[in-house]
Parts: sequence; C-alpha cells; structure tokens
Amino acid sequence: MAKLVFISHEPLTQYLYHLFYMDEIYKAGFEISYWDCSEIVWKGLSLPDSLTESFIRKIKSLDEFSLYINQEDIRNTIFSVELDKDTKSLLLYKILSQKNCCTVRFRLFENCVLPTTLEDIFRSIKSGKILIDVKNRITNILRNRKLNRLYSDNGIKHYDVIFSPTQSGTVYINHPDYDSCLTKEIPKIIPEINYAVYLDNYFPYHPDIIKNNPNIIIDTKVHYDELNALFCEIETKFNLKVIIAAHPKADYKDNEFQGRVIVKYKTQELVRNASLVLLHSSNAIAFAITYEKPFMFISTSQYKLAVKEYNRMKRLSSYFKAPIIRRPYTNKQLGKWERAPKKLCDKYKYMFLTKPEIENVCNVDIIIPCLKNLIK
Repeated sequence: MAKLVFISHEPLTQYLYHLFYMDEIYKAGFEISYWDCSEIVWKGLSLPDSLTESFIRKIKSLDEFSLYINQEDIRNTIFSVELDKDTKSLLLYKILSQKNCCTVRFRLFENCVLPTTLEDIFRSIKSGKILIDVKNRITNILRNRKLNRLYSDNGIKHYDVIFSPTQSGTVYINHPDYDSCLTKEIPKIIPEINYAVYLDNYFPYHPDIIKNNPNIIIDTKVHYDELNALFCEIETKFNLKVIIAAHPKADYKDNEFQGRVIVKYKTQELVRNASLVLLHSSNAIAFAITYEKPFMFISTSQYKLAVKEYNRMKRLSSYFKAPIIRRPYTNKQLGKWERAPKKLCDKYKYMFLTKPEIENVCNVDIIIPCLKNLIK
C-alpha cells in the first residue's frame, strides 16, 4: 500500500488535517502518517486544538527520526516535508537525502509576501530609510545564499514535486482558500445583520510572528485598546457590527475584543456574507478577493513595531492602492469603502491564488494523480 508521511515543524491540528487533504488522500488509497518534529526544530511549541490520533508520531530526536525512516518501505512512501530549510532542519533533510526518499512540498501561503516594487523603493528614499532597507535586503540575500550553500554542501536533494499556486511550484494547485470556494457550500452563520469581519492573525501571540520578529516588546494592552477603539469607530461610522474571525491557532481567554463575537474555523463563511473585511496581512485575503468583498487594512502603534508583519501589510496596501487605517488618523482615512480595482484583484488572483488552466479544477484532482504517479 502506498504511504504518505507528513514531516512537520508543528503538532497536527484539525485545520492542518483539512489543509493537507489528508482525508481525501486516505480515501484515494494512501496510508497516512504525521511526524511531529517540533521537539527537534521548535522546542516547546504548543498549539491549541492539537490532535492525538493513532497515525501521529511525536519525534523527539534525530536518532528516533532516523530509526523511523529505516522502518519505512522507501519505494512505496512519499514524504511531504513541511519544514523550513534552515540550520535546525538541516540534519532531518540530510537523513531523507541519504536514503534517497521521494519528497514533496506544499507551498500554500505565499500570497502575503509580495515582491518589492519601485513604489516601495521611492517611499523608502522619501522616508530616509533607504540605507537601512538596503542593508536589511543585502543581509537577507547573504543569509539565504549561505543557507543554500550549506544545503548544497551537505548533498540535500531537491523536492521531487512542489505544489504551489505561484511560480515557485513545479505543479500548480490553487491557494487552499480559493480551492475551498470552489468546493464548499457556504451557509449563513450570523443572523441577518450587516457586519464587518476582522481577519485575526493572533498578533502578537502567533508562534510565527514571535519567531519572525525577535527582540521586540509589544504592549498587548495598548494594541488591543487601539484595535477595539478603531472597531468602535468603524461600527459607528458604517452602522456595522465587527465580528472576529479568530485565527486557527488563536486561544483567546481575556476578553481581548471587549465582548465582540469571536468565531473560530469559520473564516470563509464569515467573509462570504460580510459587508466589509478588515485585516492586517492575513492569508485569508484570498477569500475577500475570491468573493469580491471590499476590504480595509488596519493597524495599531504596536503592530507597526513588528517590522516584517507591518512591511507585508504595507506592500499589500501599496499593491491594492488602499490606505492603512490607524488611529488617531481615522477621521481623514475612514471614507466610504470601495472594492479594490478589479484589474488589480484579477492580477493578484492569477499571480497568487490560481492559474487560468486550473481555476475551475479542485486541488484533490491535481494532487492525488500526481502522488500516484510518484509511486509508480
């Protein structure tokens, strides 16, 4: 029996189970296994709603990882390697390469990392930050080159297949949110009221945000006070209720949103029936684009301190020619909302969410035949 092993940097959650089409792949005849390597590459990582299924292995050391690899029938096993290519993961990749394992990668969420534009460069020059920006860019380039050389020197083989909606892939698939819009019937989960939905990214608690923005101190009280004050202004000006679409990794317990309705695992449904979408740099902007919803970028003084996250939002804002709304400038910025220009949305759609040749094709109809061909 063919087998697909997911090797991941984080525990398995219900969200990830659906994201990687595990149920559909299992029904197509593959045995499924999930190897949680967080104790090796991200020690101490804990996620709410983690699953405890029999097909999950929690691997705590390189020796244990190597032992499990040796127990697999390599000829009939595909490894989906969901690990960053960094120094912590190097030896895991090396073991896979030494065994000549068949590896694939799902690159699903590249739609918030837009390339630098001329407009970004001009803005950097105007603000006087051009030297800092150039220095940071050179540092990132050199770091990536060093990592690539390290992986090359250690004989790390390339993935056999990369599934992605963007040019970085070798097999095109749809962005998972776009794909869900093709396949899922959407009921109304909020009574007949006009509402704006906030696409929460669990700032500043999200593990990736903490990892990507080390050495910054966020005043969470200030952040949520400013965010809720902005929500109040939006609710008053547009006669809307703000509903919170909680991030899948969120675990709110302290009334962070001052009594507003918080709904988890229903982002698509909330966006589909919303009058307005509020966000920072959420990947779920894919729903807003697909459903042709008006959206606003919002920020706080504390969010701006997370430079990588804020820069992603700035590039999205620049791309869609939409301002970033932040107090105390809301009186000037909160005009009547409008949809982003269709030309820009279509360009974004075919660059990051789908391609013309697959825009009406479900991902499972692409992924499963490809996996079966790898086993032949």
